[in-house]
Amino acid sequence: MKKLIALLIVFQSYFLPSAFAQETVPSVSEATAAFEVDLKTAIYSVNEIPSILKDLGDMKTASGYAITQNIIQEVYTRLDTSLSLMTLIMIDPKLSDKQKFEMTNGLAGAIGEVLITIIRRHDEDKVDKNKLMKRVSEMTTVENAREILKEIFFDFRRPFYFPMSAERSKARIWSPLELKNRDQLGQNVLLRLQNYSQAVYPNIEDGKLKTADRDTWREDVLDKSLRIREYRLAAQKMTAYAAFGFAMWGFVAPHVDIVGAMTGQYNDNTLFTSSLVYMTGWVTFGLTKLTLTSAKTVEVLKQTIDMFKDPKLVTTPIVPKQTLLQKIKGYQARFCSAVVRKSGASGQQK
Repeated sequence: MKKLIALLIVFQSYFLPSAFAQETVPSVSEATAAFEVDLKTAIYSVNEIPSILKDLGDMKTASGYAITQNIIQEVYTRLDTSLSLMTLIMIDPKLSDKQKFEMTNGLAGAIGEVLITIIRRHDEDKVDKNKLMKRVSEMTTVENAREILKEIFFDFRRPFYFPMSAERSKARIWSPLELKNRDQLGQNVLLRLQNYSQAVYPNIEDGKLKTADRDTWREDVLDKSLRIREYRLAAQKMTAYAAFGFAMWGFVAPHVDIVGAMTGQYNDNTLFTSSLVYMTGWVTFGLTKLTLTSAKTVEVLKQTIDMFKDPKLVTTPIVPKQTLLQKIKGYQARFCSAVVRKSGASGQQK
């Protein structure tokens, strides 16, 4: 349906006379014409959309390497500026829906490609992104097992791995920090996309353009990103649960008496101590895995999809659900505040 709507919009440019076909850029309002941001690698303005698309392509390439704080700033600034320009075009009263679609369709696609690249962990996702497009419920037992083994390998390698960035200096960054930066950038871009929907959709009429734009973001960008991220999140959680399973296995039936091998004496005590070593090691690994596994990006993705799915949510900011850890911290803060107030009251009475 979305593709049909897009084709209907483009159809007019071939069979109806149009000023846009005669000019590179149609007549726009003063606000749109005045928008110009020089980002050194490209000038972001309504007259330079081809250059913007090339610059966003470079940002997609950069996002495929390690993401440092410098890369975060470079990528986010360009996506933020692009969405600001798209907003002006979409609400420009001088442009027709056909002109708006033709001017923003390429921008939306380029921004979407950068976001999907950010969401993917290219350091670890070596396969083509289309092979990661299954729903979690569609994963087979063999795929689950393979993903668990991959996660275990990455987890043991990650503390010693320093992926390289796309900066001129080819800076390297510690892998756990790089993953944190990637999640941070992805969430910031998603929140900026929510702001775009709040700025645009209440200010344009319901119709083919509005439907096509919303469906493009929801189906071609956000849903793909969610599938990729959920796929990895499921693998990470299964890895943690598998670690707890290995812990029980190691405690009940340790295969090698490592304590006996180290001491040169084999007996029931050394075997029991070995089982404790196995259990402690795997439990520690599982707890660490759960602690470092971030579901925040998936949560923000689902919120953004809901916003683009239901127009009523566009004008109502979505309040993120609190995690268990956040609730505990909230209880602790309230408890400490109550203690302070009580202490202050007691001091005044004295």
